[in-house]
Amino acid sequence: MFLLQVVLALANLAGESPISRDLVLRHGALMPLLSQIRKDAKLSMLISATWALSNFYRGNPRPPFEQMKLALPALKFLVDYDDEKVLAYSCCALSYMYGGMNYEIQAVIDADICEHLLELIMDVVLHYGHVFFA
Repeated sequence: MFLLQVVLALANLAGESPISRDLVLRHGALMPLLSQIRKDAKLSMLISATWALSNFYRGNPRPPFEQMKLALPALKFLVDYDDEKVLAYSCCALSYMYGGMNYEIQAVIDADICEHLLELIMDVVLHYGHVFFA
């Protein structure tokens, strides 16, 4: 329970502003957070850790991509996880990672994340007949 509260606190701090997010990242919160994203984690931890991860990458200026790409293996696991909140937060994190550079796209392709994202899009198209983009 204590660890979950720590993750939530980090998520709130990182989500406050890019300055507070960068402070959280400079103090080394990313790797301990990623260590909580695993198959045996409780759903509440996965939801909170995924939300925190999306907050770690939200805002401009973005963190360095070299730092962000460390989360790609965890994000691959998360986009395959069967929970709507985990999926939504992981897709947000992926969208925040992308800054328009080819090497960023290639890193996501190399992490083998695209296939499942395409399956998700196709499910939406089959269900609704089209895709909504905000």
